[in-house]
Amino acid sequence: MSSPNRHLPALALATVALMGAAFVMVFFVAPVDANQGVSQKIFYFHVPLALIAYVCFGAGAWKGLRLLWTRDERYDLESYSAIHQGTIFGALTLITGSIWA
Repeated sequence: MSSPNRHLPALALATVALMGAAFVMVFFVAPVDANQGVSQKIFYFHVPLALIAYVCFGAGAWKGLRLLWTRDERYDLESYSAIHQGTIFGALTLITGSIWA
């Protein structure tokens, strides 16, 4: 019987590698903006954070509707988790937006 989390270490390693590559590309490869200078580079983090927050809130709404339709309690926990993740990413969006401004 195999565990559903058997691929988790490989996914974690791939995530760390891709995030490292993203940091290198943002800070060393992407050119500096002519008008805003270096402060524009926070935009490469701000927009994806906002998109992830929107996706999390949409997933939370979808799981909430599934809970109302099916009365299956697992959708309540999934909606709760998605809304909490959306709140965290929304706060990070506000923080990076303030830094960018």
